[in-house]
Amino acid sequence: MGASVMSALGGSVIVAVAAASGAAGVALLLLSEELRWMRTGATRPDLCGVRIAGAALVIRADDRERAVDIALPAAFALGGAGAFYAVCSGELDLSFVQHSPRPVSPFTFLAVAVTGAVGLVWEMVRRRPDPLVLTPHALIVGKRLGPRGAIAWTDLDRTEPMPTDVGRRRRGADAWLAIGADEEPRLRCNVARLGAPTTFWLLDFYRRHPELRDELGDARVLRRLRDGSLVDDGRADV
Repeated sequence: MGASVMSALGGSVIVAVAAASGAAGVALLLLSEELRWMRTGATRPDLCGVRIAGAALVIRADDRERAVDIALPAAFALGGAGAFYAVCSGELDLSFVQHSPRPVSPFTFLAVAVTGAVGLVWEMVRRRPDPLVLTPHALIVGKRLGPRGAIAWTDLDRTEPMPTDVGRRRRGADAWLAIGADEEPRLRCNVARLGAPTTFWLLDFYRRHPELRDELGDARVLRRLRDGSLVDDGRADV
């Protein structure tokens, strides 16, 4: 009897863990979208994502999203594996949905577990985005942000917000960088924790004000970020 009780308790724990992991996965998915929206639509800069280093402004990617990107597939892998085991061991009864128009197979949970495990491995080996570095002479674009390498300010002819299909508040999620007569590359602004609008304003402001670019190497640029003086010439609606 003791063995059966322990088995029942073990099965209940597995079902509970599977359910909790699945719920956590859904919550993390919503959190990921919320973080992305916050960076894309926020008009107040998050200065936790910037620092002055080596006479340059370093704009880091959002570490919170990196953590969510790792936890999300882990939750689905654990939840899917637990649900698959619970169904196969008889602890989770799916008979009430087997006669529905879309019956649930135990292998659906196995597929979720495998997909989550593959996603977890991918996120663990994938490099985090390199920072965007602004110096008085150039902007250095990191991996996964856009055209990788150094772009001299003098080569940057135009910066324009790239329209998206998710509403006017998110127009600055990406930006076009016009470099001479070459094809206009795209820069992802919504990866930075600083926020997409502020990242765009930084690029646009210092492109149009070469006489102020020496501010990028010291605390003056941080003061501009705090007081909002980066926004001028009718750019406040970006």
